[in-house]
Order: sequence, then C-alpha cells, then structure tokens
Amino acid sequence: MLSAIPSEALSRNALQVSPEGASATDFIGRRKDTSDHPLAFLVNGPPAYVIPPHFHEIDQFQIFVGGSATLGKHAVAPGSVHYADAYTPYGPITATGDGFNYLTLRPKSIIGYHEMPGGGPLLKPVNEARGRRGRMMVADILPGLPERNARQALFDEDDGVAAYRLSAKPGADLPHPDVGHGGAYYVVLEGEITVDGQAYPPRSCIWVEEHETPPDMIAGGDGATVAFMSFARQTD
Repeated sequence: MLSAIPSEALSRNALQVSPEGASATDFIGRRKDTSDHPLAFLVNGPPAYVIPPHFHEIDQFQIFVGGSATLGKHAVAPGSVHYADAYTPYGPITATGDGFNYLTLRPKSIIGYHEMPGGGPLLKPVNEARGRRGRMMVADILPGLPERNARQALFDEDDGVAAYRLSAKPGADLPHPDVGHGGAYYVVLEGEITVDGQAYPPRSCIWVEEHETPPDMIAGGDGATVAFMSFARQTD
C-alpha cells in the first residue's frame, strides 16, 4: 500500500507551475521519473485554462476534486471520474468558473502526452493490435455524506477497469468492491477515513497493488465518501 495526504504532498513542494498559472503537485511517485511505480498528482487549472485534446501512452483515471470544467462535451465537477485507455484521445479540458482541480492516477509512472490531431498516426497501429478503439468513460459521484454503508458501481468492466462510490457511516468500515484488478486507487472525497491510526482527509489517495488485500478503512465522525478506481488485471 502507498498513500498520500494533501498537506504532506504540498509541504514537499513537489510543485510545477506553467506560464499560464496551471500547476501540478506530486502525491504518489514523481512525474519526472519513468518507472513501474504508480503515479498520482494533483492538477490545478486557473479560470479559462484549456488543456487541448490529447492522449497518453498509459491507462489513467482523473477524478475532479474541486472547481468545474468541461471535458469534451461533458460538464465535470467534484466527484466526476474520467477513465481513458492508453492511446485514447480525450479533451479539451476547459476550466469554468474559478478553475479546476483534479487528481491524475496512473498504475505506472509514464509521463508525456501527444496532442491531437498531430498524434493521430500513432493510434492506428495500436487500435489494430488491440482490435478496437480505446475506452473513454465519464461518470459522476454525487456529493453528500452517507446515511448508510454502500457500494455503487459507476462502471465495472470485465478486465478489472472499474469505478465505484463507496460510503460508510461514522465509525463504520468502508465496504470494498469485489473486483479483481491490476491495482487500484482510493480517493477520499468527503469526510475522513482512518487506516492503521492515520487519518486521511479529503483529496487523500491510497494505492493498493494487484492481489494485495486492502487495509481496513474506518470512516470518521461524519462518515466518509470515497472513490474507488481500478485498472485492468495484468495476471490471472
């Protein structure tokens, strides 16, 4: 298990700021490294900031944790979950209102991206090899602290790619999805959870490996709403 708390991530000053005022802060792993280590980082976009259509060479989730934006034709807000297979174009991401904040979550630390339409020629051989276009899915986790313990599937694919809304009442154990996956992130959206005596407030994230038993996660005094996002299985 690996984990990150926002205050600790920010205190490490692992911050990169663009000339337009956008920034990225490392939470788990480091964006400057290419490795098999998982990578999670917080992206902040100022008002009217635009990320053009593009794709990455790695499967990834993005979960919005503040502000608002449009992602292609989709309006996104805190709790919106976006998944894209590697070599799957998406965007643009356009900040609305006061800007946006989202966590980018990857199973490995692979950086860089290819803007469209320039990167288009790279897609055909990949799609031919996998026999389909890449998946791009968007779903929303409704805000609000829970009154009961619950698991709500947003999407759940046969290969282990899944997203769930997990809810736990005050002092209750967070329910875990029964998903065989290739590694997964938990992101606290509202309330707080405690793991082995450590409190995890909103925007905290936890990574569990494939075949790793997730730890007990206990909701705080107000309960907890947590997003679960998993990647495709690598082994059977």
